[in-house]
Amino acid sequence: MSTKSSSKFMLAAVNACLIIAFIIIANHLVPFSIDNDNIYLKTVLSGEMTGTPDMHAYYIGSITGIIISSLYKLTGNGIPWFGIVLCLYMGSVIWYVLFGITKNCKRWFTALTVATVSMLFVSSVFYRYFAETQFTIVGGILGAGAVFALCMTDIKKTIGDNIFNLLFLGIFSLLSYSVRSSAFYMVIPFLGMVLVGKFFDFIFKRNEKRYFSVLFACAVIIVATFALNFAANKIAYSADDWKSYDRYNEAHADMVDYEGFPDYDTYRDVYESFGIKKSSYVALTEHYNLILDKNINEESFTALDEINKNIRKETNKDVVAKIKEVTVSIINRNLKDYTDRPINVFVFFIYLSVVILSLLSKKFLALRDLAFIIVARMFDWFYLVYFGRYPFRVTQIIYIAELFALIAVIMKYKLWERAFPKIISKLKLSPVFILSLLMVVFISIRFGLPVMNNVKNQVNGFDKLSVCFVELEDYLESHPDNFYFIDMSNLHYRERTLGFGKSPYENYLYMGSWITNSPWYNDKLEAHGIVDPSISLLERDDLFIIYQISEGYDRTFLDDYFDEHFPGSTVEKVDELITSNGFVYEILKPRYN
Repeated sequence: MSTKSSSKFMLAAVNACLIIAFIIIANHLVPFSIDNDNIYLKTVLSGEMTGTPDMHAYYIGSITGIIISSLYKLTGNGIPWFGIVLCLYMGSVIWYVLFGITKNCKRWFTALTVATVSMLFVSSVFYRYFAETQFTIVGGILGAGAVFALCMTDIKKTIGDNIFNLLFLGIFSLLSYSVRSSAFYMVIPFLGMVLVGKFFDFIFKRNEKRYFSVLFACAVIIVATFALNFAANKIAYSADDWKSYDRYNEAHADMVDYEGFPDYDTYRDVYESFGIKKSSYVALTEHYNLILDKNINEESFTALDEINKNIRKETNKDVVAKIKEVTVSIINRNLKDYTDRPINVFVFFIYLSVVILSLLSKKFLALRDLAFIIVARMFDWFYLVYFGRYPFRVTQIIYIAELFALIAVIMKYKLWERAFPKIISKLKLSPVFILSLLMVVFISIRFGLPVMNNVKNQVNGFDKLSVCFVELEDYLESHPDNFYFIDMSNLHYRERTLGFGKSPYENYLYMGSWITNSPWYNDKLEAHGIVDPSISLLERDDLFIIYQISEGYDRTFLDDYFDEHFPGSTVEKVDELITSNGFVYEILKPRYN
C-alpha cells in the first residue's frame, strides 16, 4: 500500500472511530428514540406485530425490509436491529462525506483539525437525527449522500479512478429508495442537476471517450438502483390484498396528514351512503379510531378523498394567486421560521461563501454549479409548499442535500486555495481555511448547540413519559388470555431506538394509525377470531378497550358510538391501571344491558 493510500486509510479509520464514538457517547447521555410510524414499522419488521419478522413494512422498501427482518429472524428481539441499521445508514453517509473532505488535506494536522471541527458540526446539526430517529430523514440523508458521491465523481478521470465514488453512489441510492422512496424522490432534482452540470463539462471534452463512459456510468447507476427497488417493491406487494390496502392507505394519508376529512353535516348523504354514522365520524376525526366501524374501508375512504381532491381543484384554479401564496410561504419558512435551524443557517452561510470565493478566485464554473443547486432546491420547495406537504422531516432533506452538494462544489473547485493572498508568508493554513473553520465553530455554538440541548431535553422527557406505556405492556402480558384494543385519543409515546423489543405477537392492537386495515393487521384479527371488532367486543368476554385518561379528553365518544350502533349497550370500566408516573388507564368493556 502506497504512503498516500495508507494516509487515506488512516484518515478513514479516524473518521469511522469519531462517528462510532459520537453515537455511543450521545446515546449514553440521552437515549435515542423512535415514535409514531417508526414504532409501528419496528413492530412489523421485528415480529412484535406480526408474530414473525415481516419484510412488508410498506413505507420502508423491500430491500431494507428484507435486511432488517432477516436480522431479527437470526437473533430474535434481543438486538434492536431497527435502530442499529438506521443509525448505521446515517453514520455511513457522515463517514463518507468526512472522508471526502479530509482526503484533500495534505497534512495530518490539517486533517485532524478538519475532522475535529467537522465532529462539532455533526454534533450540532446531525445529533437530532439520531436522537429522534425517523426513517424519512434517514432515507433523505442516504439520498443526500448519493448526491455528494455523484458530485465527487470526476468525469475527467476513468471509471477505475472513480470506482470508489461510483460504488457509494450506487449503495446510497439503493438504500435511500429502500428506506423511504419519497425521500429519494426529493433528491432526484439534485441528482438531475448535477448530471446536467457534468453533461456540460462533457460536451466541451467530447473527443475524450472516457468522459462519456463515466457520465454514462453515473446515469446507469441511478436508473438501475431506482429500477431495482421499484421492481422489488412491485413483486413484494403484488398480492390483491396489498393492492387494496395501497389504495386505502393513499386516501387515508391524504385526509389524515394533509387535507382533513370532509365535514359530516355538509356531506352527510355521502357518509350515510357508506353506512358511516355521526358517532363513527367523531371517533375517526377527533380520536383517530378507525377500526371500530367496518364501513371505514377502502371504498369509503377513496370516495371521501375524491371530495377533497375536487375541493382542492376549485381552490387552486387561480394559479397566479397560488404561486404568490407559495412564494411568500417559502420565503417565510426559509428566512423567518426557526423550524429548520440550525442547518438552514449553515446552508445559507455556505451559499454566500461559495459566491464570494468563486468571484475572488475567478472560478466562475462554481457559480454555474451553484445555480443548478438552487434550481433543484426551488423545484422541491415549490412542489412541497404548493401541495402543503412540508413538515420538518421533509424540509430537512432539502437542506441536507444542498449542504452536501455545496460542500462538493467547494471540494471540486478547491475554493479555499487562492481566494485571498496569504497574509503571512509563513502561514501554513490559508486565511480562508481558518476563517471557514471559525465560522463553522461559531454557527455550531450559536445556533446548533442550543437546538441540540433542546432536543436532548425533549427526548429525555419523552423517555421518562413513556414509562407509562412500558408498564401498560407489562399489564397486558399479565393477562395473556385477553385481547385489548388501545384507544388512540391521546396515545403519544416513544421507544428507545437502540432498546430491546417485546416478545412477538402481543395481545393487543391499536385502534388507529396507518397499520389498520393492512394485511398483517387483519391477519392478527383473524388469528384471534375477530371479524368485526365492535361486535366481538360486545359478544366476547375476553376483549377489552384500553383508554388513557387525559385532560381535555373523555370517553363519551365511545358511549355514543356503541349506543348509536348497538342501542341499549353501555361501556363499563372493569379495571384500572395507575402507572408509576401518574398516568391512569381504564380497562373498558362494552356490554348489552
